Amino acid sequence: MEKGFKLGIEDIKIQTPGAQIMDRILKEYESLDAFGEKINLYSDSIKQYLYSKNLGSGAFKVKLTMALEEDFHNLYIPEEDQIKHYVSNLLLYKEQYNKKEDVQVLERLKKICFEREMLKEYIDVCRAYASYYYNLNDLDRSIAYYDLAIDYLKKKEGQPRLILTMSELGLALLAKKDRERLQELMPYIVRRLDKANEDFIHNMDQIYYNLGLIYNHLKKHESALLMFENGERLTERNTMKAKCLIAKGNYELLQDNYQKAEELYLKSKKIIRYQGKVVEENMADYSLARLYYKMNQIKKAEVLMDDVIHRLRGKITATRNDYLTVYIQIKMRLRKKGEVLAVLEQMIDEEKEGYIYYLHQLNVINRIVDEMDAKNPLLKNLKELMIEKAREERRWDPDCLDKLKVIIGSIMIKD
Repeated sequence: MEKGFKLGIEDIKIQTPGAQIMDRILKEYESLDAFGEKINLYSDSIKQYLYSKNLGSGAFKVKLTMALEEDFHNLYIPEEDQIKHYVSNLLLYKEQYNKKEDVQVLERLKKICFEREMLKEYIDVCRAYASYYYNLNDLDRSIAYYDLAIDYLKKKEGQPRLILTMSELGLALLAKKDRERLQELMPYIVRRLDKANEDFIHNMDQIYYNLGLIYNHLKKHESALLMFENGERLTERNTMKAKCLIAKGNYELLQDNYQKAEELYLKSKKIIRYQGKVVEENMADYSLARLYYKMNQIKKAEVLMDDVIHRLRGKITATRNDYLTVYIQIKMRLRKKGEVLAVLEQMIDEEKEGYIYYLHQLNVINRIVDEMDAKNPLLKNLKELMIEKAREERRWDPDCLDKLKVIIGSIMIKD
């Protein structure tokens, strides 16, 4: 119950009040017999009391509290409170559930909440499911879970979770290129947002950030900038402030305002530098590298992307990113083909880690291959590397192996 980070399936243990008290007894008295002597009861009687639904008689409870020197209700955590703790933990760290095996945690919590008719917590798990499937790029399942959560939340007027979940649904619809439904959803979100109080800041910043991402992809860049500015203004989190600054820098880059973009990226990096937040620092360095590459300051861009790849340390596929595109562009400009191949081999070997973004990264490589000139010296070596990896005796995920073969085929077409 004290775990304050990503849960594993082994961490989800719902203990009855009696089992918790038993653990406390054994911790302090080492044996049930020793405790029985203390309170003048046989160990079998103690077990009978602790295994009963009401934990025995009032006299037994008095003896417990006196022997353990603790108020009775402080001796255990109710089972429903344990479940709420696990679900809260799941939502707080949901972006860390980035491996295929993590679906076991989601399934376990969903089953527990359903069986105990804890509807609010059940819906929260469904929201986490929606996020998981969005990251996995299984958009139909993601949208279905978001719709389920929204149907419930619509009955709870004024809840910021409703607007937040709608903004997340908007991102899923955008990824699926369902523009028709997205155009219906956006005005609905904005109307509700206009009526909302800004006192639930921890949700409002994320809502504005999500809307900014959507507007950006819809080519409504002025509206996107306004959303990012609102998110930056409201947030109390350095991580979100850094993301909003990067997004504002991207807007300036789009306008070819290089100096302003650089200022915003550097400000983002300064805010996050001492927080130990690797994801946001990578985003800032990647954004700066793109800027310097566009400004033809290739060596400055290379240093930054080298730092990004080094920090990832075998976890390129642990997040959704486009780092490989810029990294390969820079290295090929500097004719450092060997470094590119080394990083790509490292990335391909990450398949065994089971990160849900692995296919996304293979799609990035496929896109890079499609855009390469047939005479690019990297293509031949890349084909040889991928054929060698595809032939390795390992338990390949079928979808990943198929995508690897597609990339090989794309290269061969260029031969």
